[in-house]
Amino acid sequence: MEGFLPVSRADMKACGWDQLDFVFVSGDAYVDHPSFGPAIICRVLESHGYKVGIIPQPDWRSVRDFSRLGKPRLGFPFLEELCRHHISGQLKIAPEHISDRVTRLMGKSNKKTYLTFVKRFASINARLGKRQYLVPYFLSSHPGAELEDAVELAVFLHEMGYHPEQVQDFIPTPGTLATCMYYTGLDPLTGEHVYTAKSREEKGMQRALMQYWLPQNREIVRKALRLAHREDLIGYGSKCLVCPADTHPKRKRQKPRKKVQL
Repeated sequence: MEGFLPVSRADMKACGWDQLDFVFVSGDAYVDHPSFGPAIICRVLESHGYKVGIIPQPDWRSVRDFSRLGKPRLGFPFLEELCRHHISGQLKIAPEHISDRVTRLMGKSNKKTYLTFVKRFASINARLGKRQYLVPYFLSSHPGAELEDAVELAVFLHEMGYHPEQVQDFIPTPGTLATCMYYTGLDPLTGEHVYTAKSREEKGMQRALMQYWLPQNREIVRKALRLAHREDLIGYGSKCLVCPADTHPKRKRQKPRKKVQL
């Protein structure tokens, strides 16, 4: 493996290293070429005398996969470098959902991992003295997302104080696992049945739940919560998503009386 960064313990041993200074985790395959960002960052650190390794495309379900190179002496550099030099105030991220059932089908990390990232992001920015914020992106009606999952996401948004101005409904695109699930009703990796919301009404309910606070969504949100047997979220309490329906008929607005001079 001479000339390449270590990706395993065997590679570290070949370099004569017992411990790395930095470990870079990448969602992409390891390609040691200047057109690939991870390779550039790692090589720059290496040029300053640091021992650097890379974990390409780890299995996010496996803690062992993330620890294959051991604990680095100085840390995982990417997030701190990102916060220090490459964010102008807001960082857009795409957790897309927080229900374990949905994130598993998406191949995404779960709610616990997302909250860990949020905490780490806040901690780094506090240490750097920066006021920077996350802008998460969420998706409705992804294959596997049932109405109860959409309610779970709405409750999470409420608890976190998130008010997304724009939300995205799932759109099938060619060549993706999600589209395969959408059309076949099966997970191609496991063969298990996957439910997908396809009716206009249910897709509308899942989408409205992500913006439950909007006045125009109140009626459909109440309907969705009743169908999901979550009437506890309808009311005036701090944990409620929407108020009960107004039972009083609307009064007709009276025309202002004309002033008469006497």
